[in-house]
Amino acid sequence: MRLYLAIALMVLLGVAAPAEAHLLNMSRVAVSLEDGGTVEVELELDLLRTAEDRASYFALSQRPDPMNDGVVREVLAALPESVELVVAQARVEFQLVEIAFANEPESVYLDPFSWPRARLRLRGVLPRPVSAANNTLLDLRFTDLFFFEEPIATTVIDTTTGASKTRWLVTGQRLPSFDAAAWLGRSSNTAAERTEVLAQLWTYLVAGVRHIIPDGFDHLLFVAGLFLVAQSIRQLIAFVSLFTLAHTVTLISAALGWVAIPAMVVEPLVLASIIWIGIVNLRAKHAGTSSGITVFVFGLLHGFGFAGAIRELTLPADQTISALVSFNVGVEIGQLAFLLLLFCITKLAVEAPTPPARPALRRLGGAAILGVSSVYVLSAVFFQ
Repeated sequence: MRLYLAIALMVLLGVAAPAEAHLLNMSRVAVSLEDGGTVEVELELDLLRTAEDRASYFALSQRPDPMNDGVVREVLAALPESVELVVAQARVEFQLVEIAFANEPESVYLDPFSWPRARLRLRGVLPRPVSAANNTLLDLRFTDLFFFEEPIATTVIDTTTGASKTRWLVTGQRLPSFDAAAWLGRSSNTAAERTEVLAQLWTYLVAGVRHIIPDGFDHLLFVAGLFLVAQSIRQLIAFVSLFTLAHTVTLISAALGWVAIPAMVVEPLVLASIIWIGIVNLRAKHAGTSSGITVFVFGLLHGFGFAGAIRELTLPADQTISALVSFNVGVEIGQLAFLLLLFCITKLAVEAPTPPARPALRRLGGAAILGVSSVYVLSAVFFQ
């Protein structure tokens, strides 16, 4: 039984590792409420499923004048109707006004690990006069008339006040109510605003958890390595605290634009941190051989990876710090949940209290970490 549980730990570390850390195919949508009742919707969409295959997608991108091309217009005909926006119980009718395909070579369009996104723009005008004078809520959803890669990272911006809301949606899911009172020239509902702030913070907290479980496989591998190498609960707490402090510093600094490091630099270094912790576990004869300073440095690198993820969400202009804090709290909740799961598994797998893990289990975990890292390296070399 203990052998099977040890194998389960290895599988847990290696299961479903994606080919690239922090990489997520998704749709991005920005809805701007502008003067005069005008609404602009800017979309970044991977149209592969709409075009049916990669070769057709590339052929579509090569059309010289997509806005006036009958084939392109036919492919995108259902898009305006699929964005259902209602303000004060009046629906905005959209028209497609701009089409720009990603200017990439054919090799990128054919690459299974690349997702060229077309930039599309819709424009509509709120019909006047609007009904329901006391109703100033905006309601938005994306229907199944058109295929959207999910999640749909959606931001609504009231350009008159700068207020914004960002949510990750799926097809058919409604955006939590957004008060468009200022855009309509009316007084806002204070209670509704408070509810909206709380809902927004909850969204970022959930996004933080999701970035760890199930999306943060690289982060989880490193945390698992720290768990296995720690000599005691006290040392584990010290390692995790240093790691948390470090990635919090760089997450906030990078998300606010104070520090910028390209993803092409960060991702290999994050991979190096995973390889390092795997080797430490595989070679260590005794637990506790990891360095706190090294853990802190690698934590700084992981924070840059988190910052890249939260930029995908688009931070709200009026709640930037609180959204960052909520996201980071979500990350920590996901991290602690994973540590608790590891603790339970290893507690069942070995008789001794954990940590420290027994040397055999530690080496097994180190081998699993290095195995997943090898898969990542091979996929990066041969498929990208």
